[in-house]
Amino acid sequence: TADIEEQVAICSLLDSLESKVNILIGQYDKRIVHLEELKKSILQQAFSGELTKGSASGLTGLEDEQDLGVAAEPQESYNEKSVTRS
Repeated sequence: TADIEEQVAICSLLDSLESKVNILIGQYDKRIVHLEELKKSILQQAFSGELTKGSASGLTGLEDEQDLGVAAEPQESYNEKSVTRS
């Protein structure tokens, strides 16, 4: 039964990792959408003449960089010792 217990532990770990991966995919998809919107906004401002050399006052939205989660928080790492071996 030790083999079955090990397989169950491995399956549980894989399920947990899959869930975390899916969460990260969702977070990065949102970030991509926000960055695309920011890019469109900056290009629109640039072509309409709202952006001038030496002035960043027209760059609205850049202060929201933290909202985009540009610096990803460290995620829990995989630990081989969490799976018991017999």
